[in-house]
Amino acid sequence: MLIERLKEKFNYDEPIFINEIYNIMNDYSKSKVFELINEALKLSVLKRYDQGIYYLVRQTIVGDSILSLDDVIEKKYIYNNNERFGIFGLKVMEVNFSLSTQIPALIEVITNKESRKSRLINIRGRDILLKKSRIHITNDNYKAYTILEFFTRISITDYLKNSKCQKEVKKYISENKISKIQVTKLLNSFPAKTTKNLIVSEVFYEFT
Repeated sequence: MLIERLKEKFNYDEPIFINEIYNIMNDYSKSKVFELINEALKLSVLKRYDQGIYYLVRQTIVGDSILSLDDVIEKKYIYNNNERFGIFGLKVMEVNFSLSTQIPALIEVITNKESRKSRLINIRGRDILLKKSRIHITNDNYKAYTILEFFTRISITDYLKNSKCQKEVKKYISENKISKIQVTKLLNSFPAKTTKNLIVSEVFYEFT
């Protein structure tokens, strides 16, 4: 009953939050839903990843599949149902743009889903730093937002010394067709340092 409904909506190894289960099973009481969840857990067709987070488990050659933390973070704080409402923070950006090769110990997320300036949470033993977005992040502006956040917080000296990073940033701007109009709309929400770094790095002239 529960598993059949979940399989209609979710894929294997996809995070399923307790509120989503309540919505799918809204014709049952919460106590009955918990009873059904516990039955599914005992049968090992549903797994609990962390408090309030579940997934449909599949069998692999090494045993039960394991949910990805990145998938949990993305669905809850960054992107879900074709809606963008967050981005990964600086340390992940530095890796993505080849400014650093160090995998961050602390995962930072900038999201519309956080009302405080910043807040530390823990998911399955990993610390996640949630930061309130400077402006409302959307499908249309998150790529420009990413570039502006990057140039707000990096060392411009390190950037100018790293030709590979410069190449990756220019490639990102070109492939995503980030325009001066998009950037200009967001700049008022960023400090003066951001504009200065864009000009010094000559990235500002890369926007279409």
